[in-house]
Amino acid sequence: MESADESASPHQNMAHENYRAMESQLVNAPLHQAALHGSAQRLHELIDDGADINARVSARELTALHIAVQWDDEETAKLLVEAGANVSAPTFDGVTPLHNAAAAGSVSLATLLLEAGANPNARNIDHETPLHVVALFGNDRLAELLVEAGADVTAGDCYGNTPLHIAAAHEFLDMARLFLEGGADVNARNNNGDPVLHHAMADRPASVTLLLDNGADPLATGEGGGTALHRAVQSCPAIVPRLLDAGADIRSTSTDGATPLHVAAAWGRTGGKQQVERLVAAGADIHALDNSGATPLHYAAAAWGSSERLRALLEAGANVSATTNDGESALYCTLGHPSTAFQCHDKDLEEKITVLIDAGADVNTRTTYGQTLLGRAQEMDNRIVMQALDGRGAIQ
Repeated sequence: MESADESASPHQNMAHENYRAMESQLVNAPLHQAALHGSAQRLHELIDDGADINARVSARELTALHIAVQWDDEETAKLLVEAGANVSAPTFDGVTPLHNAAAAGSVSLATLLLEAGANPNARNIDHETPLHVVALFGNDRLAELLVEAGADVTAGDCYGNTPLHIAAAHEFLDMARLFLEGGADVNARNNNGDPVLHHAMADRPASVTLLLDNGADPLATGEGGGTALHRAVQSCPAIVPRLLDAGADIRSTSTDGATPLHVAAAWGRTGGKQQVERLVAAGADIHALDNSGATPLHYAAAAWGSSERLRALLEAGANVSATTNDGESALYCTLGHPSTAFQCHDKDLEEKITVLIDAGADVNTRTTYGQTLLGRAQEMDNRIVMQALDGRGAIQ
């Protein structure tokens, strides 16, 4: 016969384990035990006997109200609030009961706490307000309640992320609209310098559209000096046309001098060929050089699974003989950049070499330090490259 734990769902077992873990921390805290068990009679007895209603226990310094709210026990929480519990008491890491209500997604508990005077802008150790917590979980009604209570929609957490950064990153569109209507800065930057728009580039096209429609700057740069277009070609290709329509600069460069086409050449694994073709058609410079003198063709050559992107660049007129500041040709870069330990042993490697040689690449071009592709391949013991060069007149 199955035990209760064996027949329960994983979520039920986890909740049960958390409950037991909490119980073990409250052995010598009868008020907190009563709150955990939801025992109204026992709570009344303890309070009448003079128990400190705001006493803190465990390493986290929890009050009884924290426990009641954490376990979504509205009746017990109401009893404690009416008995004078501090509704804004922080734990050792700054978590208030309102933070707990936000994490639980409880509108009724949040209402109870706010009506009792809870601070809607209290910050935990990570500088998160309850609104940051709500933005992470996506409860629109709770977000609305907090904003109505005076929650600061522009507050930044320890990373500088505002609630709008978080809501946009999770594509909680109604919540993002609420924040924008409440005065959130659509171009707010976090501590890395990333504006909200960049946070929506993890395949969140609807968020990007909403932000652009509300004045997000498509030319704003973020960490690494890249624009939203640099981010989009890597992780949100569907939004590229919208960014271009909004005025994104297709020839903008990041701190290392890379254009969006460089990034697409290196990272466009899904629909990469079409991405390259789209950018070229929109005016991207196929001959653009980054700070190391590398063109998009060099980036594609060094990337995994990129033979189709190589073909697209070559068909657009990329110079197969162009070399970097170190004299590296695109063909040489099929082994990966020599300044790293990275070796491009992908299944597409031989195909890339064939594509470049068929396009006229010189197999014996030497770098500024005198090395040929064959010499480098032998040094790295890359048999795929050595086999691909066999019979093509390659020398060390």
